[in-house]
Amino acid sequence: MTEGDESPIDADAPDWAQEPDDAQEPDEPDEPDEPDDAIPALMLVALLDRMHARRRSAEDDPGHIHTVLGDGALAIAVVDDGPDHCMIGRPVGWSSDGCLYFLVARISIYGYEQLWDEEIALVDAFADARDISLCGIFEVDGVVENVLVAQHYRRADQVPVGYLPPGPILEFDDAPSDED
Repeated sequence: MTEGDESPIDADAPDWAQEPDDAQEPDEPDEPDEPDDAIPALMLVALLDRMHARRRSAEDDPGHIHTVLGDGALAIAVVDDGPDHCMIGRPVGWSSDGCLYFLVARISIYGYEQLWDEEIALVDAFADARDISLCGIFEVDGVVENVLVAQHYRRADQVPVGYLPPGPILEFDDAPSDED
């Protein structure tokens, strides 16, 4: 993908990259398949792959965090990463070879609380993040075949603006590079 070139979403795009269809059929149930705060499975794979703690908290643990803040292009997935940090992530794009890309990073619990309390806008969720990575995930027939770090960024100002919220879902011609 060249800079400033946004591909329209088409039939080849993964399900999560499709534009929402506001016109529902009358006989279609109005209930979602997943709860509103459910993190998409492949996003969760990317978050867990980059976690530092390597141990997920139990749902009844007081420090357990597993949610999605915001919606649409501003949606940010959040999971706890040990007692003092969280992992955040958002979908970035996909490529024709089947790789799905997610931007993931580590923030403090305090940063999460500020996002939750809307003291920090979701567009700024990655501003103070550390260990920021563009992760690629290859899935075949519902099975994750490979997880990779396509790019790593030391600071948020190194991340291409189009990867940050509220950037659109991108279609990459090739693997993302520093110039994207």
